Amino acid sequence: MKKGNWGMPLVNKYFNEWNKLGFIDQSRIKVKKAIKRRNRTQTQSFTQSFWLYLMNFEPIYKYCAEKNIFFTEEEKKYLNLFFLSEHLRENILKEFPEEDIINATLKFYVKNFIIKYFNLLRDIRENPQKYKEEYKKAKELNNPRKKILKELKQHVEELINETSKKYNLPIEKEIEWDILKCVVFSSKLQENLNIFFMQYIEKLDTDHETVLSVDEKILTALNLESISI
Repeated sequence: MKKGNWGMPLVNKYFNEWNKLGFIDQSRIKVKKAIKRRNRTQTQSFTQSFWLYLMNFEPIYKYCAEKNIFFTEEEKKYLNLFFLSEHLRENILKEFPEEDIINATLKFYVKNFIIKYFNLLRDIRENPQKYKEEYKKAKELNNPRKKILKELKQHVEELINETSKKYNLPIEKEIEWDILKCVVFSSKLQENLNIFFMQYIEKLDTDHETVLSVDEKILTALNLESISI
């Protein structure tokens, strides 16, 4: 073993152990490359394949199962896809460097998605003047004339009611969800609200039952009570 490579045997050891436990997903990636041969301008393309390894969420599911918290296959699919980004995983390690990877991931999700959502909703309620433009757009969405828009409005109302009951929130007459979405997806705030939070909001809109269930289970795993505003 050469000096400076002392960490590799340890990495290989844990990789092999985690792989046996089913904590590692692997897939074969094929990449096409063009190579110039000597002084010729002609290029030759060939396909190079290699294995890509990625730690999955099984350690977190096992950790939660020890607390009698179990995720459905649909919930696992949501989390696995949501945290597929390498950039997002790097942010988790940077934000909670002192935590183990399980608690770091759960705390990151609560802080950057659940709490961020409720903080933004609270700000919209407490500072309506700040969101005049978004409120105007939301009013247009809440008074639809076309059938498809009316059906969308009904879906949003049902989502707000269910979310309010789930987290013990006061039910407002105005549809705050539309205002929130206008804020999140407005061009002037896209720099401050990262793409992952936008994806969370989108998923909350399209599959709110799954997201609410996952949120509740993650809060329970961290021994946190339901968030209220």
